[in-house]
Amino acid sequence: HQHQHQHQHQHHREHQRQRRRLRRHHLLLQHIPLWRLDATKSLSDFKITVTSKSGGTATYNVHKGILATGARANAYFVKLFTNSPGPMCQLTLAASAANAFPVFLDFCYSSEGKLDAETHIGAALKYIAVYFGNSALFEKICAFIVKDLTWQTAPTYYAEADLYDLEKLSAAAARMCALHFPSADHDELILLKTGLFSTIIESPHLTCDSKLLSRRVADYCRAHSAELTSELLLAITPAKKMPEIAPKEALYLYEDLLPCAGDITTAKNEHVIPGFTTQSNLQTAGVEAQQVL
Repeated sequence: HQHQHQHQHQHHREHQRQRRRLRRHHLLLQHIPLWRLDATKSLSDFKITVTSKSGGTATYNVHKGILATGARANAYFVKLFTNSPGPMCQLTLAASAANAFPVFLDFCYSSEGKLDAETHIGAALKYIAVYFGNSALFEKICAFIVKDLTWQTAPTYYAEADLYDLEKLSAAAARMCALHFPSADHDELILLKTGLFSTIIESPHLTCDSKLLSRRVADYCRAHSAELTSELLLAITPAKKMPEIAPKEALYLYEDLLPCAGDITTAKNEHVIPGFTTQSNLQTAGVEAQQVL
């Protein structure tokens, strides 16, 4: 009898564990968006194939009723489903937009309108909101960016906003980069395209010590040596903002960059390389630079 009682007790405990597992699984399914489930189980009626411009393709099994109706409906899909009754569509997106696409779908499927936005896909989500005509997403991502745009995140937003032609966001991020140039992530600034970097240097909001600025500019020039032109050098070495050059950078700026600007005399007169217009400026740039002349 004792053995039978133990067996019944074990069977009861195992039954309880199975019920708890099933309950957890049911609760988990309630929080998993339908598009993330198996297509046959979720009764998916449409496929979206997304190709990233940087390489890679992903297919999403979605539901027309969710993407085209309700508070988070997308004007793009309303028109698509109305005019083209086919079972699938193909999209080609920039890398960050392709990475943000699952987050976009999660938002569309969320009963609470939850958005799991992050800095590296913030601009991409704003682009997606505009492209697909999702006003709820647009409102949500704009609110996120307002809070998330800081001097730490500004270089990322600046590069991404330029990629998607988001002019207002680009201008706000550029201003933030200029205001906090000495503190901004140096590696992120170096990755910026030449036009974006020169916009920061030319900004009236730029605040940076002259010698530190010369070091930052020299590092940028080394990283983008193949892209240097006289126009770019003139833009990123303004005499008024860089009256002094860090001694360690003086020789590099004079010897390696001045030839890129064309005629040396003209370059001096236009202040392509500030600090090399007078002998006294050279003295502040260090002994090595003096010896070059």
